[in-house]
Amino acid sequence: MEVLYLRHRLEGALASEYDQFVDTARGGHYMQTRAYGDVASVGKRVERRFLIARSGGRIRGAALALRSRVGFIPSPSIIMERGPVVDSPEDLEEVLTAMVKTLSRHGVLKIRMQPYWSGSDAIVAARALARVGTAGSEDRDGPHTTTLRLDLDMPRAEIFAGSERSFLRNKV
Repeated sequence: MEVLYLRHRLEGALASEYDQFVDTARGGHYMQTRAYGDVASVGKRVERRFLIARSGGRIRGAALALRSRVGFIPSPSIIMERGPVVDSPEDLEEVLTAMVKTLSRHGVLKIRMQPYWSGSDAIVAARALARVGTAGSEDRDGPHTTTLRLDLDMPRAEIFAGSERSFLRNKV
């Protein structure tokens, strides 16, 4: 799998291809769009990076990654809010492995990511993330951060079940 690592902007046919993939992929999210990258980086010491993973001539994964900097020195960490984007959670492990390898060649030591899946797809995605070596940060009383999508196809009592603080969630 080939991964393109692009700084700042995507243009022309590649930009259109990226936009279409993020828009139509089942794991797509607006926080992975080029437009969001423009908003997220305005007035901040954050630079946009785009990663596009290809195999067999087609895009299999894409990511808008935000990388902060101090002066001209880039941070060794990168943030992929609601990404990377893949069309199938079964593609996540291969895409992420290739992206991690590419990012490490560019001095990235830490990646914060939250692919966007729910239900059984979230379970597949979480297992893929674990196989790649990510560390989860879920807390039943805090934000759901492995996949950041809650499957609401369950009884209300089950959705708001949890620890002793569940009464707070029922009032929200």
